[in-house]
Amino acid sequence: SVVKKFFVIQGPTHTGKSLVFDTIMSSVIGKENMGQEPLSYLTGRNAGSTLIGKLLNWVDDENAKINGNKLDKLRSISGGASIQVELKYKDPIIAKVPATLIFGMNHIPDMLDASGAMDNRLHVIPFHVDFKKTPHKEQLATRRAVRAMLKDPLQISGIINDIIDTLRELVGNGFYLTKSVLSSKLKEEQKNINQLELGWLNDDWENVVRPTIKDA
Repeated sequence: SVVKKFFVIQGPTHTGKSLVFDTIMSSVIGKENMGQEPLSYLTGRNAGSTLIGKLLNWVDDENAKINGNKLDKLRSISGGASIQVELKYKDPIIAKVPATLIFGMNHIPDMLDASGAMDNRLHVIPFHVDFKKTPHKEQLATRRAVRAMLKDPLQISGIINDIIDTLRELVGNGFYLTKSVLSSKLKEEQKNINQLELGWLNDDWENVVRPTIKDA
């Protein structure tokens, strides 16, 4: 990934994650340019095997728990480094996986990484507006309106131009991504939980930062 990040769209169901990525992004980028490798798959031997030549990797409704000693390939892919890619029925190749990694999740991934190296690679985008209470007819009407918009070449052109403008801004500021207060809070909470789990696994409770428990 050129931004050296992987992204988690964090929020419960009915918050619009699939509408944005399954419907809008697939129409703009093209389904043929999108992969679907789960986060857990990207820590295994065959990581990236279906993402060569893809622009975006999007998987929705995944909840992953990853051991820190299996993060090497995810770290390399998200950082834009070359990895050994195991191709089915072919010899392995050394290649960069260009796809930007985006995952829709109910919770931030549980990465038991004692080094904390992956924390800077993870960028959380909260999707917390719940549309579950929106009447079903209104939800259907919204989806129909979005699909109709995406069939209009002028609308697609407008979306692409907005993306290009955003990319220019990113290039201009060295691909620095703004960190929201909510995003930072969510990451810190998960980081504390991970430290508790690592302390239990390593029997090292003295160096564990315990999360603050608020009174009910």
